Amino acid sequence: MAEQLPDNELHALLSLIDEPNEKIFSSIADRIFALGSTALPYLNHELENCFTPFIETRLKDLIDRILTENLYQELTNWIHFGSHDLLKGSMLLAKFQYPELDEMRVTQTIGQITQDIWIELSDTMLTTDKIRVINHILFDDLNLTPNPKNAYALQDLFIQQVLDTKRGNALSLGIVYLILGQALKIPLYGVDLPHHFILACARIEPTTGKHLLGEEHVSFYINPFYKGMVFSAKEIDRYLGEARLPIKQEYYTPCTNVRVIMRLAEDMAKAYERAGNHPKAETLKRLIALLEV
Repeated sequence: MAEQLPDNELHALLSLIDEPNEKIFSSIADRIFALGSTALPYLNHELENCFTPFIETRLKDLIDRILTENLYQELTNWIHFGSHDLLKGSMLLAKFQYPELDEMRVTQTIGQITQDIWIELSDTMLTTDKIRVINHILFDDLNLTPNPKNAYALQDLFIQQVLDTKRGNALSLGIVYLILGQALKIPLYGVDLPHHFILACARIEPTTGKHLLGEEHVSFYINPFYKGMVFSAKEIDRYLGEARLPIKQEYYTPCTNVRVIMRLAEDMAKAYERAGNHPKAETLKRLIALLEV
């Protein structure tokens, strides 16, 4: 749990942010870090009014340390207690880049899309017909599209950016599709295909309502990158053959929401590296290592 300090003591610590002795400053920084989120408004205020490069660097480093620790704690909690909520997991990772993310606005947007789809569905519909409705709303009405210029753009990995720009990559479009499908009680799951991301529709055990998750129980696959195209395992065979990749069961089998979010974190780290933001990439890699489950 973060410490609590009176404002005057916190201000006293911040007044020492320019301490020239690195060993002494390290102790000061650790004390501020221990305050956690409590210190963030004060650090951000100092940063806004800072015109000294080395102090600015120190302030940014402290803010990043606190935000990363907060994210680690939130993701750990999500993995163990909330992984049924894929939207929450995707918003937590978006906060790695956008700490002030308006989660309520994202949730409301997803809720509205879910409602738009739900009113077009009926209990008597076949699952394939429900998929056609989702495809129509997402790719015709909302005009969600792949990024034609850069399939690996960092911005296309953040859920609020996908919803705002109507553009994404295979993974982010798949996550949006998956969030909606799960909200609508359609048995959709991610499939962690190399260099791509697809969805699997699982069969349901009629007497218990349990989702059957083995490869042999997949009814069909969906490719959100190609407007929700429905296909069979033979297309995965063809893809792996053309990409000269080995055939593994995991490339055909539904994966957990936790694995989907870990894949998102891995792709974010790669995107940061491609963008030249190596500190962010390394921080995210360390976070992934801590979260490995």
